[in-house]
Amino acid sequence: MNLEKEFTAHGVCQLIYTIIQVNTQYFSVDHLTQKSFTTTQIPTFLQTHIEQSLFSIENRLLHKKKNDVYFHKDPKLQLYYLGKGVWKDNYYQGTIVIGPFISDTLPNDYLEQLKTQFSIENDSLVVLKQYIESLTIINQNRLSSISYLLTTFTPKKIIQPNMIFSDMGEATLIQNTLASNENSYAEIEKSYQVEKKILNAVEKGDHEKAIELLEFYKIDLTYRIPGNPLRTYKNLGFSLNTSLRITVERVGVDPIYIHLLSNKIAIQIENLTTISELENIRTFMVIEYCQLVDAERSKRYSPVIKEAVTYIQLRYFEKISLSTISTKLNINATYLSKRFKVETGQTITHFIQDARINHSKQLIKDNDLSITDIALKVGFENSNYFCTVFKKRTGVTPRHYFEL
Repeated sequence: MNLEKEFTAHGVCQLIYTIIQVNTQYFSVDHLTQKSFTTTQIPTFLQTHIEQSLFSIENRLLHKKKNDVYFHKDPKLQLYYLGKGVWKDNYYQGTIVIGPFISDTLPNDYLEQLKTQFSIENDSLVVLKQYIESLTIINQNRLSSISYLLTTFTPKKIIQPNMIFSDMGEATLIQNTLASNENSYAEIEKSYQVEKKILNAVEKGDHEKAIELLEFYKIDLTYRIPGNPLRTYKNLGFSLNTSLRITVERVGVDPIYIHLLSNKIAIQIENLTTISELENIRTFMVIEYCQLVDAERSKRYSPVIKEAVTYIQLRYFEKISLSTISTKLNINATYLSKRFKVETGQTITHFIQDARINHSKQLIKDNDLSITDIALKVGFENSNYFCTVFKKRTGVTPRHYFEL
């Protein structure tokens, strides 16, 4: 058995989270990498504000010493964080942040203060109250201990202890736990690498590749909330939603579209009631974020390809093909096919099918039409082929999509 493990930031986050059960996350200095372990879901109306706190912590630590731990108070929310820079040699690699948590007694009119500051409606005030009540209280002694953990782990290797026992019954139990932890770290690393590949595919708008990779994206429950696997799956869904949001931000998608989609997905995750639904919504998330990327990139098409894309989007329900489009636009079919593939990353046939599937999703959600009627309305000649393409593109059947 390999007793010594090279430091990985997400491994340390998982270890600290397991010990203290407070939201813990790591993000690299270029913000291309992020890993979160969460107990409490942040209300959507506070997410932007809390993200600002995280960046404030990062900015402070960038100019500090390697062993500095930053105790940050959010003056508006009156919540606290611990931040620690991750360094390799003399280069800043990223930031570990623990929190938010409560350190002081909150004033009696705390919720009313926040209601005024953030213009919170009464319905959202209930959500806020539940969120605040779920936060952990960490006193000064615990803060000091956590700071020691951060400074001990981050510059070094994680070394598995050599256990000596007086009772062999206890020895078996604890050694099994250590072996489980050994496997847990390996699974975390594997899951982390798959997640990076998924995000890379989404950044390219390649939803088929991202969906394929989801099959290998196994959920690690070693840090689950005891007795509440549903909440664990929801928190992991929120974490993936955040990672996808950051990914499409890098592509240059308009922040308002990202915000609307992120909030919509967060609400859907919270409202789901089964683990099966939470597993399926990951596919939905990947496709929706890929569509944002595709929409952003469509703005950069050459005039010829933009005209072809517009034609498809307006006539997707008709019997169209490479031949009909090239004739309509008076362009050589071979040239159009090659140029279209270069600029969009898809064949024209594939693009037409995607347009039809995207429009069918709205019909599935908003109408009482049969699957056959929907298939015909979006340009498919029969429902069986429509269902096959829909499942291939989205990972779920039309009927299952309706239930999401």
